[in-house]
Amino acid sequence: MANGGGWTPSKIKPGGWLIIAILLGVTAWYLLKQSDGHAIALPFSLPSNTSITNPFASQSSAPTTSSSGDIIVLTTGTKKQWLSYEIDRFNAQSQTGQVELDILESREGMQKILAGAEQPDIWSPSSTVWTDRLAEIGPSRGIHIHQDDEDYRILFQSPLVFLVVKSDLSQLSPILTSRHPFSTLARLNRYKFAYADPLNASSGMLTLSLLLNEYADIHNTADLDAVANSEGFADWLKKVDRGLATENTEGSSQLEADFESNPGERSFITTYESSALKAVDNNPNLAIVYPNPTASATQVAVRVDGPWSTDAKKATAKAFLDFITSDSANSDELAYYFRPAINGGEALYQRIENNPSANYFSQSYRAVSLPSYDAINDANVVWHQQEP
Repeated sequence: MANGGGWTPSKIKPGGWLIIAILLGVTAWYLLKQSDGHAIALPFSLPSNTSITNPFASQSSAPTTSSSGDIIVLTTGTKKQWLSYEIDRFNAQSQTGQVELDILESREGMQKILAGAEQPDIWSPSSTVWTDRLAEIGPSRGIHIHQDDEDYRILFQSPLVFLVVKSDLSQLSPILTSRHPFSTLARLNRYKFAYADPLNASSGMLTLSLLLNEYADIHNTADLDAVANSEGFADWLKKVDRGLATENTEGSSQLEADFESNPGERSFITTYESSALKAVDNNPNLAIVYPNPTASATQVAVRVDGPWSTDAKKATAKAFLDFITSDSANSDELAYYFRPAINGGEALYQRIENNPSANYFSQSYRAVSLPSYDAINDANVVWHQQEP
């Protein structure tokens, strides 16, 4: 049947078939030899997302990360400098895998872990409030924290202090060290002060813990969950916060830097001891007062098991936990004004005894119990409803 003059295989002469077969064989041999299992360079362009590979290459030649021991450590801004230094030291000698650092404040970090947006192998939030909460609700998402000696390490303590303008120290010190400092401040309505947003900053959360405990003590109750949901606490908090100056209070670091460079009308802020000691050493116009009692956060690092975990990652995580709780790492903490978990007050004083901040440093302190996650959460709602 006529095909309109188109090409058909029958038009190739027998000798032509032989030539074509030889050319195809030589071409296939050349491509296999040149490719060696890798992408073959072609003399014409392809879209940038297209690759052509040797179909006969062994599957084992493809790169894989399934055996990688590299891990992610998620922490807060407070520990960023210290952990960055320790990670550099660890990576230089690691026989397992490398460590990468990621920074998020505790609440956001927990939420992203639960959502799968963050997949850390080690998590170091601002206090045990957050690790306890993740241990409670994480298993429903296939995420586990093992609170044993091998996978759960205490790093240091972070007590809350008042960082005070020195010219106001003589008037403020008796108030700030009294049993009910915020009630006195509310009654006087004379001093401007600041603390970071409790929803976004750990120092703000600790301040809110002090406020809850003070109101509970005034009313002779230990039920902080009930206090956080009471109308009386909301009314009292509103009176206290008449003196609150809210400029640059979104986060702890922002507030501390702003206050240190220019206190403005504010007489004091609340902040971590480590930040306050550093600020006083840098600025002779500032002083430190310890609340009595204060709130203190236990800073921990824990291994996180999730769908992303592998045996290789677990090995690196455990090696890194050993590394950051070694004597060497504990010594490094002192350079950042952190109070190590063991003999921390004495060790930190020896580190700063020739500094201006030593004049205000307290080797020991009395601390209140931190409220439950639910009490903090409910108090946060109250705080934001009355935020100026």
